[in-house]
Amino acid sequence: MTKASDIALTETSTAIAWWSTYPTVLLFQGSISSTNSLAGRQVFESTNGSPSDSCNRAGDAALGYQSYHLTGGGWYVGFYYFNSWYDYDYVGIPPTYVNYYRGKGRTPCAMAAPQMMNIYTRAGLSSVSYYSDTLQISLPDNSNVGVERGGLWGWRTW
Repeated sequence: MTKASDIALTETSTAIAWWSTYPTVLLFQGSISSTNSLAGRQVFESTNGSPSDSCNRAGDAALGYQSYHLTGGGWYVGFYYFNSWYDYDYVGIPPTYVNYYRGKGRTPCAMAAPQMMNIYTRAGLSSVSYYSDTLQISLPDNSNVGVERGGLWGWRTW
């Protein structure tokens, strides 16, 4: 069985919920628009430039606090409902990081990680990039957390 190659046209994000495990991480669901069904394909993120992080300082890594970056996640398209959605992209930082940066007086600060979304083509032998974005985290003060994907911001008091 073979499937003709088709390239995704665009992607939209929907904010689903704040994660119960890490309440400073927002779950986004991606939906891919294409002329053909992409169900069964796999998408993955890759870097699309250098991340920036005004919260993290030299020496923080020695304590286990890493600068904001992509994890390189991958997802199957249409896994649950044979549609154009893929499972959640968890965007944010753990509460321990938020508390650490606030405790060090680093707010206001922000983080950004340029993200390129890619999809495997026929037989999974190669991939094409189809969407770019910059994931953002904002700690504007000691009470609020902002998370952004696809131009959609989520804010919460935490």
